[in-house]
Amino acid sequence: MDDRELKEWMSFHSKRLDKKYYSKGMSTLILHKRAMSTAFSVVENIRGIEYSDLALTAYFMIKDRQFDYLAKDYERILELAMADKDKFVGKIYEFYVKTGDKIRKNGLYKKFFELTSMFLNTDHSDMDEVTTYVYRAYTDNTLTGQFSSPFHMNVENKFHFGMSVERLFLWAYSAFSTDEMLPTTESYRKNLLDPYAEVSFTSIPGKLRVPTNCRHIRSIAGKEGYESTVKHINGYIRKLPDGQTASEKAVAIAESLCYSLAQDETYVCPFERTAWITRVK
Repeated sequence: MDDRELKEWMSFHSKRLDKKYYSKGMSTLILHKRAMSTAFSVVENIRGIEYSDLALTAYFMIKDRQFDYLAKDYERILELAMADKDKFVGKIYEFYVKTGDKIRKNGLYKKFFELTSMFLNTDHSDMDEVTTYVYRAYTDNTLTGQFSSPFHMNVENKFHFGMSVERLFLWAYSAFSTDEMLPTTESYRKNLLDPYAEVSFTSIPGKLRVPTNCRHIRSIAGKEGYESTVKHINGYIRKLPDGQTASEKAVAIAESLCYSLAQDETYVCPFERTAWITRVK
């Protein structure tokens, strides 16, 4: 496959992916495009390499066989890329999902970190051409380049990374806990200085909770048999009285959590409620 054929092949699969996922929302489309971009990079790297060379090089890429449980999955997906590049492009997203499930269900976070760290620390200056391209393809599949480890940061990178995390926390707190800004993609882009970000939220906003082993307790004056405790109420959708509509803030928070409010509904953020209980003696 020469450069022209490769570009035509990439264009065909890109159009097919757009047609399949465009109607499912921009965040879903971007997720699949990222996986396909990785697939394109892998296919481009292994062009012209013999199947036997690829399989042997991939096998010896991970010399420590304690990682076999994970490494064999990556060896197989590389071999699929060589044997049937069209099937590989169609399977790579599923491969990432299954690998993620495997890591989560079997508690392989530490091993996966160690595996990817091996790539970050590999000296490939003396690699021959075939090994270099297989190494690049293997690295693309593990998405090692997207990992940011504090052990590999210089002082300047640590500073900027810390600033980014701090801005993210401050924006999230302000968006969900105050009226100064709304938890929307536009707000995120403006405050985090990321004009292309697409964000969604899977947690419920509300007040910061006290540690689970703490209780806010207050006695009723003159009634020592009772005390108060704070209960945390989850967010929920509430019907509004006739003629009332939800506030801009409530609508924005509901949309960010994938709720679609009716005309007579609003979203109530989580809150704390004081309850009076019998004092435990």
